[in-house]
Amino acid sequence: DHVLVSAQAITSGNFTSAGVAGSQTIVSYSDVAMSLVTGKTELVNSVFAANGTVSHSQTTRFTASTDEKTGVVTFSQTSQTTADITEFDSYDNPVRESVITMNYNAATGAFDIFSEAKAIHNTSFDVFGRVLTSETTNFTDSSMDTTKIKSIDKATITSYDPWGNALNQQVDTYKADGTTLSTSKTVINEYTDPVGRALGRATKTTVDTYTSIDRPADKSNMTKESVTNSTYNTQGFATSQITVSKTYSAGALISITESD
Repeated sequence: DHVLVSAQAITSGNFTSAGVAGSQTIVSYSDVAMSLVTGKTELVNSVFAANGTVSHSQTTRFTASTDEKTGVVTFSQTSQTTADITEFDSYDNPVRESVITMNYNAATGAFDIFSEAKAIHNTSFDVFGRVLTSETTNFTDSSMDTTKIKSIDKATITSYDPWGNALNQQVDTYKADGTTLSTSKTVINEYTDPVGRALGRATKTTVDTYTSIDRPADKSNMTKESVTNSTYNTQGFATSQITVSKTYSAGALISITESD
């Protein structure tokens, strides 16, 4: 049986001599007939390498609402992400990249509400071009000044599924100085729903959080949190979610909390 994963109408334009689209509008639907609009994305690529590789892009995202009486679809801007890739490896994998996301402010009519800013350094890839190790510097504002560093994440991904979803990874988060450890996490993602797997939506995520990079076997000062997502809305947000948190101290389970 065939299961609908996604339906999109993509309009491309402003092609370069290398055949790369300078702009794209992607309208997403939740049905095969493409009658139920769920959102829109507008992508502008403006800086290219000689081989057509994009090094500067801007992505604007919209939500969609449909008038039940007239059927008229209205799009509302939500966020805008600007990405700059400053270094590629010999296989055109992005080595260094800066990403800034701003949310839309209806009061000013501009994308001036800060969401996130990060500098990504991908240090190794597998034969499929998937990241194996990376270091991400997170900032507190869009200036990305070194005095505005919030934290630094060092990640190692040890396995992927055939769809390119990360299954197992370790993320060590350091304070702004880059040497003082805040948390060390082991993240395990499970993809049991075929649609969710194709869309990169985990059915269950389990995170073990330690205060030591050594991850003591006796689970001292460890928190285990598992999040199970069972249903999603047409925008891709989880509408049914169960979170179970377990806290250990000196190897003993001291608390369990569950929420949905």
